[in-house]
Amino acid sequence: MLFQPVVEAATLPVEPLEAVRAGAAGGVALLVGTNRDEGEYFIRPGSAPMPMEGAILGVELMTDIADAATLVRSYPHTAQGQADIMTDLFFWRAAVRLAHAQVGHAPVWMYRFDWTSSAHPSLARAVHTREIAFVFGSLQVLERQLGVTLEQDAARLSGEMQAAWLAFAKAGSPDSAKLAWPAYGDPERTTMIFGEAGASAAVADPAAAKRALLGL
Repeated sequence: MLFQPVVEAATLPVEPLEAVRAGAAGGVALLVGTNRDEGEYFIRPGSAPMPMEGAILGVELMTDIADAATLVRSYPHTAQGQADIMTDLFFWRAAVRLAHAQVGHAPVWMYRFDWTSSAHPSLARAVHTREIAFVFGSLQVLERQLGVTLEQDAARLSGEMQAAWLAFAKAGSPDSAKLAWPAYGDPERTTMIFGEAGASAAVADPAAAKRALLGL
């Protein structure tokens, strides 16, 4: 965010990611993840892209990437390209870095939410916050809001996610009778992909090329 906490001695003496790397959250299990199309929640399809220099400056201000020009220019200079920048650099990069900072101090589980539906245009992409109705079992609210009936597969997915989150809250691991979920770590980087047709799936390093591009 453009407005965010600042490191200073009285209230935030250490940058949070550095504190986690040093073991400040030692023994605290972590469940972390992102949605596949996070950035599309914030950018209207087909809108004019932000000028390139502004996009570069925005990434540098909102991340710790000191010189983001080459990285930003590797994305198309379109609304979709800038939505992808948000997804990759603001959301996914942060989640992966947090996971790696904590993995030596406590168990970590990583996920990516990919579910989409043709039932309504707003469900065509796995945008920011889309997973919340599934985790809290409130698909009926989503259906009422949009005036649609979701496929039965959505109810199955919601059940898997609720079971995982409840297991994590109760026992510190999302592994459950409904869904076997291996922990995250090198070299496999196993990530649970929610929304795969027919069943969720644990996939090893599902975005290896993107990870290499971002130097993760």
